Amino acid sequence: MGTKYDFSYKGAILFIEEIGENGYYKIDRYMQSLELSGALSKIKGIVVGGMKNIGGAAEPYDDKAYKIIAENVNKYNIPKIFGFPNGHIADTQPLIIGATVTITVGDEKTTLKYNNQR
Repeated sequence: MGTKYDFSYKGAILFIEEIGENGYYKIDRYMQSLELSGALSKIKGIVVGGMKNIGGAAEPYDDKAYKIIAENVNKYNIPKIFGFPNGHIADTQPLIIGATVTITVGDEKTTLKYNNQR
């Protein structure tokens, strides 16, 4: 972050997943860095995949890690998907990096739909 090699976050959907971090404070530090860099104010949505073995938790979808991420993005009026089946987990669904997608988050159904690609 903060170098010429950083991503362009403008209009992007941010995907986050993690495995094996020793502590939850590291997830918070990552999120604070994204906030302070201005990245979170530029994105159009966030997709959070597997969060496994964070602080020793064995489950692939770690509620505590999700809460830390949510605390950092809830002030933004963007679609948020937690528990997306992607990352270092057994049930990994494909994500096409760089694709154009539409995210719909509802009370009963959440979708991530790939728009037609040429």
